[in-house]
Amino acid sequence: MNEKEREREGEGTGEGRKEKDERERKKYTAKETLIQRKGGKQQVSYRVEGSWDDALTVDTAGGVSLRRALDREAPEGTIVVARILAVDQGSPALTATATLTITITDVNDTPPLLLPPTIFHVLEGAAPTTLGTLTATDHDVWALGHGPPFTMSLAPSNPAHVLAHVSLNFDPHLDSGRGGAVLKTTATVDREEHPLLPVAVLVADAGGLAATHTITIIVDDINDNPMKPGAKTVYLWKPQGVGSEAPLGRVYVEDPDDWDLGDKTFSWTTSPHPLFTLDTRTGDLIASSQVREAR
Repeated sequence: MNEKEREREGEGTGEGRKEKDERERKKYTAKETLIQRKGGKQQVSYRVEGSWDDALTVDTAGGVSLRRALDREAPEGTIVVARILAVDQGSPALTATATLTITITDVNDTPPLLLPPTIFHVLEGAAPTTLGTLTATDHDVWALGHGPPFTMSLAPSNPAHVLAHVSLNFDPHLDSGRGGAVLKTTATVDREEHPLLPVAVLVADAGGLAATHTITIIVDDINDNPMKPGAKTVYLWKPQGVGSEAPLGRVYVEDPDDWDLGDKTFSWTTSPHPLFTLDTRTGDLIASSQVREAR
């Protein structure tokens, strides 16, 4: 009979059971003594699991605090759900997990935004006209007074030429009582003088939080200016004796109108040049592969 077999046989007797009980007692007594030295309970460490470890921290007593401010309007949303893991120093270590739910209370920190459209068109030289209606929204909680009714007005920062051509008439009844404003031109606009009118609009919510947003009025061109002869110099580099046709660009004329290419046609004033090709529809000029130096 080997030693392990004798031990198993001895454990079946009264004397063997006493020895085993004594060993267990000493083991637990030692463990209890260690716990008492650590303040009467095992030390436990805590940590935040998952994506919220950058926002929350847990101290040695299990107290949870914020590392940074939480933003209700950010992608993290209204409710934060985090998992807190506790690990003791036993062998083996035991763990427990708690779910922490944080509800973020809204504050009025997000100014209202203008809703599309924010780009409008007016024909050059047209009589004063209505361009459209501006409406707004807000990402804060409306029920707390952090949203409509909105107010709108032309910002004081608008330059004089914008204020001379544009008006904004606020109506609190528009957009189902949320408030809106009708945008109009008050004078004809010359595209050659003002191709764009950037208009700054001041928008405020019911709590007084305001922001300035820019809308754009594009002045559509009409063909109202005569053309004048123009000239430009084009340089063409190509290896001697080799190469292919080379585009040189569009024939240049002086014309303040810039949307009237469709109204133009192009032609040679004399016989067509043998080394160049002219597109009579677009005005594009192409150099032949036969073009040589100084020709």
